[in-house]
Amino acid sequence: MSLSDLPLLRIAVGDLEDRPTRPPSTQWGYWAVERRNDAPYYHYRLYLATQAGTWEEVLLRRNAFTDGFSAGFQGIATGGVVIINEGGGASAGVNAEEIEFAYNGSFPIDIVEVEPDALILEIRLIIESAFNGMGSFTVGDPADSDRLMLTSENAPGTVGIYSTNPDYRYLVTNTVRLYSSMTGATQGSGRLVMVYRV
Repeated sequence: MSLSDLPLLRIAVGDLEDRPTRPPSTQWGYWAVERRNDAPYYHYRLYLATQAGTWEEVLLRRNAFTDGFSAGFQGIATGGVVIINEGGGASAGVNAEEIEFAYNGSFPIDIVEVEPDALILEIRLIIESAFNGMGSFTVGDPADSDRLMLTSENAPGTVGIYSTNPDYRYLVTNTVRLYSSMTGATQGSGRLVMVYRV
């Protein structure tokens, strides 16, 4: 296996108290700096997302503080790992928006209005209760309703998590929306998480 065969893992970097309550997807990790009153030592903790949508601590290091965050990355940043916001807090440039939807909701649903140069990193459609109607969902914008997720990339009739990594950059202000072609449904609900960088 070569390094290019490894799955992509996005790591956010920041203070421990800034760690998001839950990860935006299973492809995320969080490298936390815990500033304790035992200088010159800092504690570095690596958390990885679980299938249950929670964080699991997988590494703890106690380092003498030298040159900021880079001290904690020695031996950590390898192939298959992309550091999103090294040197900043968890909110430094990376954002996550979440909406809920159901069979009896009104579509399309606005997820967020993005500013120029926003980079869409991941769309995660979570079907929590299966839909019993015909049709599917797409994610896009008024100019292209399936730009970020196609109908073939999710199955509303099956409980599960469906994700895409568009890596699409908007050059102008736009509204990202969840679209639905569902008809005849009398049950079904879910959530959508969009991770993007500004």
